[in-house]
Amino acid sequence: MREWELKSLGEIGEIITGKTPSTKDLDLWNGDIQFVTPTDITENKYQHSTERTIKKADNLKILPQKSIMFTCIASIGKMSLSLNPCVTNQQINSVIPHSCFDSEFLFYAIKNISDYIKSTQSSSTLPIINKTEFSKFKILIPSIDEQTKISIFLSSIDAKIETEKSILDKYHCQKQYLLQNLFI
Repeated sequence: MREWELKSLGEIGEIITGKTPSTKDLDLWNGDIQFVTPTDITENKYQHSTERTIKKADNLKILPQKSIMFTCIASIGKMSLSLNPCVTNQQINSVIPHSCFDSEFLFYAIKNISDYIKSTQSSSTLPIINKTEFSKFKILIPSIDEQTKISIFLSSIDAKIETEKSILDKYHCQKQYLLQNLFI
């Protein structure tokens, strides 16, 4: 088993800063490609849907599935993993992992340093981390086999958490129903 290596985000994949297509050009909008903005990124690991969609255009970089999206302006640190090809706005830096890395592992590794990344901008009025700065942040990387094992383990914990949240939501609904009907 090889030792874990310290690598910059720029070494593990291509870093892309998003771009918003012209909102005046209506032909670019309402397509089949998700357009991700910080408000679309929730606490879920995966980016299931977006408020708006766009059409393919030559001047837009379409991110492949399993790209890691990280908000880098204002609300720094919101993260998501793309399930579908998508485009992001300029408030998001994305990592398109090289094929020798497990994107799920990288998602967790970057999430692990997100508080540190945020802390580097805390004194600014409008916090911003540009593509060059973002590329320089470092994470520890094990072998691909170990990356996969870790990502499977952490994903299984995430699945259990989601199941428990769903059960808890049902209990809240049941309690609300009982409160409304018991005190009539």
